[in-house]
Amino acid sequence: MSTEQLLSRDSRLSNRPYQIEALQSIFQHEKCVVKMFCGTGKSRIMTNVILHENKQLSVIVFPSLSLIQQYSSDYLEMFDHPCLNISSEMLDIESTTDEVRIRTFLQRQERKLILITYQSLHVLLACLDGQKIPLIQYDEAHHTTGIECQKLVFETDCFEKQVFYTATPETKNGRVLYDREDEASIPLAFEYTYLQGLAATVLNEFDVCVDMYTEKTNHSVYEAIARAILTRGTSRGLLFHSGVNGERNTSVWNFVDEDAFKVAFAKVARAFPEKQYTKITFVGMDGTTKMAERKQMLSALDQTPMDEIYLISSCDTIGEGVDTKRANLCVFVDPKTSTIQLIQNIGRVLRRNPEQPVSTILIPCWINMENYAGAETREQKDALIREQMRATNGDYSPVLNVLGALRQEDEDLYEMCLHYPSRKHKEDSLREQGFEIGEEEYTHEEVDEMRQTSNLEIHTDEEIRTHESVQESEETTRLYYDEEENVYYPIEGDEDTVIEPPKPKVRVSIHQNEEIQMLWSVKEVDFTKQFCTVVIECEVSRNEENWHLRRDELCAYIDVNGRVPLLKENPSIHTWVDNQKQNYGKRIQRMSIPEFRTIWEETVRKFPCLDNDNMWHLKHAELYAYIDANGKAPVPKGSPLNQWVSDQKKNYKKHRGRMSKPEFRAIWEETLEKYPCLRDLTQQWYMKHNELCVYIDKYGKVPPKGSSLNGWRHTQNDCYDNKSCIMKNEDIRRIWEETIQKYPCLTVDNEKVWHMKHAELCAYLDRNNKPPTLRTDKLLTGWLSNTKTHFQKCNRIMGHPHIRTLWEETIRKYPCLTIDLNDLWHTKHKELCRHIDLTRKLPSKGSSLNSWLGNQKQNYKKQENSMENEDIRAIWEETLRRYPILSDRDEQWKIKLAELHIFIDTNKRCPQERKDSEKILGNWTSYQKTNYKNQGMENPEIRKLWEDTLQKYHCLSTDLVAQWYLKRDKLCAYIDANSRVPPKGTPLNTWVNRQKSNYKKQDRIMSDPEIRKSWEELVQKYPCLSGKTTKSMKLATVAQPTESSEQKRQRVHSELSQLHQKYKTLTSEHLRQTFEDNPSLWHTYHAISEENEKSFPEQEIPRNRIIQELCKLKSKRTKLVVDMGCGKAHIARYFQDTRFKFINLDHVSSNELVVSRDISNTELDDDSVEICILSLAMWGSNCTSYVREAYRILESNGILYLIEPTKRWTEVEPADKLHALLEESGFRIVEKKIEKFAMFICSK
Repeated sequence: MSTEQLLSRDSRLSNRPYQIEALQSIFQHEKCVVKMFCGTGKSRIMTNVILHENKQLSVIVFPSLSLIQQYSSDYLEMFDHPCLNISSEMLDIESTTDEVRIRTFLQRQERKLILITYQSLHVLLACLDGQKIPLIQYDEAHHTTGIECQKLVFETDCFEKQVFYTATPETKNGRVLYDREDEASIPLAFEYTYLQGLAATVLNEFDVCVDMYTEKTNHSVYEAIARAILTRGTSRGLLFHSGVNGERNTSVWNFVDEDAFKVAFAKVARAFPEKQYTKITFVGMDGTTKMAERKQMLSALDQTPMDEIYLISSCDTIGEGVDTKRANLCVFVDPKTSTIQLIQNIGRVLRRNPEQPVSTILIPCWINMENYAGAETREQKDALIREQMRATNGDYSPVLNVLGALRQEDEDLYEMCLHYPSRKHKEDSLREQGFEIGEEEYTHEEVDEMRQTSNLEIHTDEEIRTHESVQESEETTRLYYDEEENVYYPIEGDEDTVIEPPKPKVRVSIHQNEEIQMLWSVKEVDFTKQFCTVVIECEVSRNEENWHLRRDELCAYIDVNGRVPLLKENPSIHTWVDNQKQNYGKRIQRMSIPEFRTIWEETVRKFPCLDNDNMWHLKHAELYAYIDANGKAPVPKGSPLNQWVSDQKKNYKKHRGRMSKPEFRAIWEETLEKYPCLRDLTQQWYMKHNELCVYIDKYGKVPPKGSSLNGWRHTQNDCYDNKSCIMKNEDIRRIWEETIQKYPCLTVDNEKVWHMKHAELCAYLDRNNKPPTLRTDKLLTGWLSNTKTHFQKCNRIMGHPHIRTLWEETIRKYPCLTIDLNDLWHTKHKELCRHIDLTRKLPSKGSSLNSWLGNQKQNYKKQENSMENEDIRAIWEETLRRYPILSDRDEQWKIKLAELHIFIDTNKRCPQERKDSEKILGNWTSYQKTNYKNQGMENPEIRKLWEDTLQKYHCLSTDLVAQWYLKRDKLCAYIDANSRVPPKGTPLNTWVNRQKSNYKKQDRIMSDPEIRKSWEELVQKYPCLSGKTTKSMKLATVAQPTESSEQKRQRVHSELSQLHQKYKTLTSEHLRQTFEDNPSLWHTYHAISEENEKSFPEQEIPRNRIIQELCKLKSKRTKLVVDMGCGKAHIARYFQDTRFKFINLDHVSSNELVVSRDISNTELDDDSVEICILSLAMWGSNCTSYVREAYRILESNGILYLIEPTKRWTEVEPADKLHALLEESGFRIVEKKIEKFAMFICSK
C-alpha cells in the first residue's frame, strides 16, 4: 500500500506520518499487535484498515457498548457497508442477538461490517457455520487474555487476519499480548509511546501533582482539587473512585456534593484573588446512568469555557477508549493498583489541547500521622517514612501506584518524573540544537583557572550559569557539569548559537502542610526533590529483594520441571527471565551491577536450559534424531518439534531471531541439505521435478509403476487437472505444462486406462442394452459418470481431441448413454414421493433410493449437479416443505431447539413431560439432556448450540440434586409450621408421593445413595411422612447394639481430624490433583464435615456466620463475591437473588455452581471483585498464599471474610497467627470475633 493511497482526501480519515507507518506495517502481517498510547488515533487506523483491506466481512470487537456507540457516531458514515451491532442493547444502528438474523446478515453477498463486544463474541462465532472472518480487529485488546476470551480468540481457527490494538499490552495477572523475546508469539507491528506523541504535539504534557493532607475527610480532597484548579488552570476534571454506593465517604454518590465543594473552593480561592471562576458544576455518573445522559455530561465538559469548572465523578464508567477531547484534570480520589486502569484514566485527559497544553494528574494522599507517633528523632522518622514507602498499602501507595503505572508504560517517562532533567534529557536537548557533550574531563581546579582567562557558560541539569573572566575576553567556553561524577565536560558546537535549556515535560510537584514538613524535616522548597530521592532509594531496595525472590522462584521451578516455565504457565517468571537475558546482553539495569551479573552467570551455569543458544542446539539434535528414526519431518502439525521447525523456517526466511546470526544460518543450511524433507514445498517440488526430468532423459520412459517418483507424477497430473494443491501456483503450473509438452509419455498412461475402461463399457452395453448402475457395477458407473461430466465441461482427458471424438461416436452408437439426466431425476423423485406416501418413512439405508436421496441433499446444499437447475431446485424445496421427514436431522434438531427457546421465553419455565400439550417437547428436551450428559452429541455444532442454550436458560441446567434439596427444605418448612404433610392435591404433596414411590422402587433420584439416606432421615424426623404403620407378624429379634450420638460425634470428629492432618501437609496443587484422580475422596471429606456440623448450634456453623454478615450488607447494585474453597456452594445457594453474583471455586466441581480451580491461583483479574470468602478453606501447605491471592483480586476497600478453627491458628493469643498473616498480607482488620471458630472481617 503506497503512502499516496493512505493519504485520504477526506480530512476525517487523513493520516499523520506515524499512522501511515502503522498502517503499512499492519498490511504486512496476518496477525499482529499495535501498541499505541491513549488518544493517538487507533480508531482512525482501524477504519483505514477496513477501507483499504476491502474484505467481504470486517469485524471490530470493543470492550463496551458505549465504545460501539462512540465509534458508530464518529466513523460509520465513512462506510457504504451495511453494519450490524451484535448486542441486546438497541443503538443507533441495527442491533440483534438473534442467531437467525445474524446468519442472514453473514450470507449477504456484499462487503459488510459487524461491531460487537467481547461479551457477545461467542454469539458471532456460533453463527459462522464453518465460514472464516477475513478481518477482525480488537480494540483495547488486553481483554483478549481473559479466561473465556482466550479460548475464543486464540484457540479457534475462525480468523484470516487479526489485529490487536492496545495501550496496555501487559494485562492483569501478568499475561502479555506479545513477547519481544518469543519468536513464536504475536509480532508487534507498531509501537507509539506517550513521549513520541508528546514530541509530535499529538498529546498534552502533564504534571503529577501530589496533595498530602492529614485530615481524612472529603473536605480535604475538595481543597486539593480546588488548589490544583487554581494553581494550574485545569478546570475540566474527571474524578475516579473505587465505589459507587458504598459506605465510604469517597464513594461516588457520597462524594458528589456541589455545595460542599463550593465552600472548600471559596476557602482555597482566598489565596488566589486574581483567579475568578464564574460557575461550578459537580455531577456524578454510574452504570445506571443512561447512555444519552452520559453523552450529554461529556459534551458539556468538553464545551466548558476556561473561566468555569466542570467535574464528573465516576467509578469504572469513564474508562478505556471513552473520548474526552478537552478534559485536562485527572483526580484519583481513591487509590488504584491496576496499571491498566491507571494508564487508561490518565489517557482520558491527555488529548492535545493547544489552549492548555499541560494537563494535571492530581493524587490526593492521606498521611496517617498515627503511624509516626513513636518517632522522636529524625532518624526514627526517616525509618518510618521508608517503611511506609515500601509497604504495599502504606501512606504513599497512591503516589507509588501511579508512578509504577507510568514506569510500565515507559521507563523514560518514569525517570523523567523522578529526576528531570537528567543528563540524558540534557544531551537530547543539546543534540536537537546542534551540540554535543565532549569526552574530555575538567576538574573544579581546572575550571577555576579557566575563569581567569575566558568567560564561562556552565550548564547543569537544572540551570545555566555564566561567569565573566577577571580579564576582558571575547572567548566564551561552554561546559556541562555532571553532578553524579562531579566533573565538567566541554559542549561542542556553534559558539554564536544561544543554547536553550531543556523544556520541562513531565514533573512531580507536592503540596503539604506544616505538620508533614516537620515529619520529613524538609523545607517546602526542597520537599519534592527529597520525596523523589526517597522513592528512588526505596524502589532500588524493594527491587533488589524482588529480584532475589524471582530468582529463587525460577530455580525452584527448574528443579521440579527441568526447564524454564512457558509463558502460559507462569507469565511473570517467563517474562522476568527474558528481561534478565536481554539486560545481561546489553549490560543495563540490574545487569549493569557486577554482583547481579555474577549471580546470573552462576545460575545459567547451574541450569543450562537458561542458555537460549544451548537450548537451540538441543532442539536441533532432537530434530536429527527424529528424522533419522522416522525418515520424515516431524508430525503432527502443531507438535512442539513441528512448531520449532516451522519457527526456524520463518526466521531463516526473514533473517530474524537466532537466524540473523551467521553461525546458526550455516548450521540450518547444512540441515536442509542433509534432510530435503525439511525444505519448503516449492523447493521440494522443484527438486522432485528435476529428478523426474533426469530419469526420463536417461531412460526415455516414465518411472516404473510402484516407485515413489511414479506416484509423484500421478499426483501432479491429478492436481493439475483439478487446479488444486501446489498447482494453484501459476509458475509451477506453467512449468508442468511445458514438461508435458516436452515429455508426452507423462500422460500416455492415462489414455491407456481410459481406452481400457471405454472397451469395458462397450462390452457391458452390448450384453445388457443399458448403462451400468451402482448395484450392478459400481466402479464402471463411477467412471461413466466422471466421463460425462468431463465431456460436458471439456476438461481433463476430454480436452484431448481424439478422445473427445471417440466418445461422441460412442454416444451415437449407444443412445441409452444420452438419456436426459433431468428425466432420470424426475423419475427418481416420483419414486421417492411414492415411497414416503405409502410407508410414511424414508427409504431403508443401503437402498439405491436412499443413496439417491443422500446425493440430492448434498447437491442441494452445495448447489451443484442437478441442483444447479433452478426448476429442479424449486421442486426439491417444495418437496422438503411437503415432507418434513426429508429435512436434514441437524436442521430438524435446530427447528426443535428454536421451538424450545420460544417455549421458555413465553412460559419462563421448561416444558413438562407429564402435561399432554408439552409432552413431545418435554420428552425431546429430556432426551437432549441425557444425550449431552452421556457424550452422545457427537456433532460439534449441535453440542455447541446445546451448551449455549444451557448457559442462556438456567432452568435446563439446574442440578436435579439441587432441585431435590430445595423441595426437601420447602417440605420441612411446611411440616415445621403446620405439623402435618401438605394437603392432597397440592404440588408439594404430589412431590412427596412421588418420592415415596421412587424410594420403594429405588428408582430415579432415589437410586442416589446420598438422596436415599437423606429421605430416610427425613421420614425418621417427621413420622407423619411414613403414613399408617402396621404391626409386624415376624418374631422379635435381639436388637443390635446401636451407636450413641456421643460415640458418633467422637467418631466423626476423629475421622475429620485425620483427614485434616493429611491434607494440610499437601500443597494445593497436589491436593487438587489428588481429588481430580479420585473425586470420591473430596465427597467423603465433605460428607464427614457436614456430619460433624450437626453437633454445632445452627447459627455457629462457619458458613452460616458468614451468611449472617452478608445479610447485613445493604446495596442497590449486585456485588461480585468469590467464595474460595466453597465446597458445595451452600452460601451461593442461600442468596438466590440479585444482591450478590457468586464465583464459587473448589478443587472439585460438585454441581453447576462450582468451578474447579486451585484457589492459590484463581486466574481472576487484579482488583476485580468486591468480596472474598475463605470459610474453613485454609488447607494445604501453601494456604498462606490463599490470603495473598484474595488480596490481589479484591478491589480497593474490598472485604475479606475469613473463618477458621481458633485452636489451629493460636500460638500465644487466640488466633494470633491468623491475625499476623492478614496484616502481613496488607489487610486492615475491621472486626474479629474469636469463639470456637475465629472470624476476621478485613478490608483491602
